[in-house]
Amino acid sequence: MAQCLRDRLSLAFKHLAEGDFLGAQLAASDSHALGKSRSRGSHVPASPWVVKEGLSLGDFRLEKKLATGGMSEVYLASQISLRRKAAVKVVSFEASASKDLESRFAKEGMVLGSFNSPYIVPVYASGTAPAANGSVLRWLAMEYLPNGDLATWIRRQGPPSISLGVRWLLQSLQGLHYAHQHAIVHRDLKPHNLLLTADLDIKISDFGLLKQAREIDPSLTLQGTIMGTPQYISSEQALAEEADDRSDLYSLGASFFHLFSGRLPFEERSATVLLLRVTQHEPPVLTDVAPSIPRSLAIVLSRMMARRPEDRYQSALVALDDLKSYVGRGLLSTSADDLPTLEPPTEEPPEETNDAHV
Repeated sequence: MAQCLRDRLSLAFKHLAEGDFLGAQLAASDSHALGKSRSRGSHVPASPWVVKEGLSLGDFRLEKKLATGGMSEVYLASQISLRRKAAVKVVSFEASASKDLESRFAKEGMVLGSFNSPYIVPVYASGTAPAANGSVLRWLAMEYLPNGDLATWIRRQGPPSISLGVRWLLQSLQGLHYAHQHAIVHRDLKPHNLLLTADLDIKISDFGLLKQAREIDPSLTLQGTIMGTPQYISSEQALAEEADDRSDLYSLGASFFHLFSGRLPFEERSATVLLLRVTQHEPPVLTDVAPSIPRSLAIVLSRMMARRPEDRYQSALVALDDLKSYVGRGLLSTSADDLPTLEPPTEEPPEETNDAHV
């Protein structure tokens, strides 16, 4: 038992060093996270995942692993009855695992299954299955989007045209407004969670950290815990304070700052220094690092990313109206005429970091 605890803490500190606070929390509390340590040269044996290619979960047959995240694995799957592709996210919970994490995953399926927005990835089905050692598998089947996410776009193609990027920002704000209208705060918006459809439209994914903003349920709130991805979180999240709609606006603004400029708002390698910068300094202005960007777009992003929540847009709808106003006055373009031609997806090994569907 003592060795197991040491192994978990060792892996948790590795996650902390990389700025992965959620991964650190999960590693410290769940021995399944030790499975990731194999890829990092650790001698710790992996937990016995029963999930593998060919397994059927409900109406879905798993075909190929797409990614491994801090608490889940994602597979390309076929929905047998409708003969269509799907992405299936699978989480294995030990009997002793945090009820909070299991409740969040179950809630994600129920809430997203009721959503009907063209800018949010739809959920097809969810369910449970028995696993090894008395653990339980929870799975979530959603639309499969083969064109990847904005993190992949940045890595492969760099900043998009202004018109295409503005179109994506408009769509993201519409999806975010829909979620906020239904009292849902995402809390982990980043380029990895902004997926591209076949027509190069945006859909928001991965509400695994969601909370029902107007629901008082202390059992589903990790008090004093930093939630989200440090490079994109707001100052209040960095201080482990309550996140609200304005926190999502900051994260979305930081994501599009990265998209348009090709760099992060704060680029400190130390997680501690990064969090201090987020809490104590205003982000740079987009035009200061990318002078060719229209000033009107920089103004919108700066207001989305203001350090103090009260200085930001107070809702996604207000930000959306402001952006539409600039477009309507001809200061920004959203023409689809310059859509690039995407190359067919290449075969890549499953990712072991935050993925679009993880």
